[in-house]
Amino acid sequence: MDVINNKNDLTRRSFQQFIFPFTLEGNKIETFVKNLLEDNFVFLNLKDMKHQGGFYGDHKVLHRKLEKYFMPYIEPILFPSSSKQKEGLRRFTKKLDIRCTFESPYLNTPFFIDEKMYVISYIALPENRNISKNDLYRASELNGYDSDGEPYIGASNPDYIERYYQERVYDRWAKETYYVTSVYNFACVTKATGKLGQELASEMYGQHFYALLLYLYYKIVLLKLAHEHSRIDVEKDQTSTEQLIFMITEFSAKYLFTEVNSTATGKELFKMTGETFRIAPLYKD
Repeated sequence: MDVINNKNDLTRRSFQQFIFPFTLEGNKIETFVKNLLEDNFVFLNLKDMKHQGGFYGDHKVLHRKLEKYFMPYIEPILFPSSSKQKEGLRRFTKKLDIRCTFESPYLNTPFFIDEKMYVISYIALPENRNISKNDLYRASELNGYDSDGEPYIGASNPDYIERYYQERVYDRWAKETYYVTSVYNFACVTKATGKLGQELASEMYGQHFYALLLYLYYKIVLLKLAHEHSRIDVEKDQTSTEQLIFMITEFSAKYLFTEVNSTATGKELFKMTGETFRIAPLYKD
């Protein structure tokens, strides 16, 4: 099998969401929340149904569907009922028609993550288009075009791309729809149209967005704990050791769960995501 790219191969539509992890100075968190609310950001509450279609363009995220997708013990983490509930992942949203920046005196990029934003992509291809393993590799690795405008692919070995496909691609609905995950991107690549295509696109703003957010949170916290562990002299620094043990125990008890999805598809798909993010090996370390 040759690695072949199709020149001028257009998509029907696509959109991307970008997740930029940063840290807040501990004593500035509630000040930051207060500033967001004063700047007309709204706290996203699943009980408020008017939020279902207010922030996603032509798409709608059904709150009841979100509740059914996740295990009951995950809901308080992903969907806290109050903006004052500090132990949940509080989401503040505002519809913006301006260019966004990430400048703030209180924001810092985590030292253990490079400055690449994580991407969530939806790519709709023409119905008569064959979705190849090369296409899925390019989508997953965010391969664009070279200086001559030719489609670029970051691998030339067909066997490598085959192994990549087996490890990273969820093909339950092949040859129409595929999901592919990497350390940089989670993508839905599909030929679906009509109601199904609209539903798949909306899920990228809904259930898949929140599942990715949770696993990315797991990865960041585990990397932070591993870093803190590497800095401690266990024999000499008893106080720091006890604090680290407390942090690990609290994180394991309150946040880290092996089962987060209540559907068979969700369990299969995000098992692959957990493996890509190396959640289990990071926790073991």
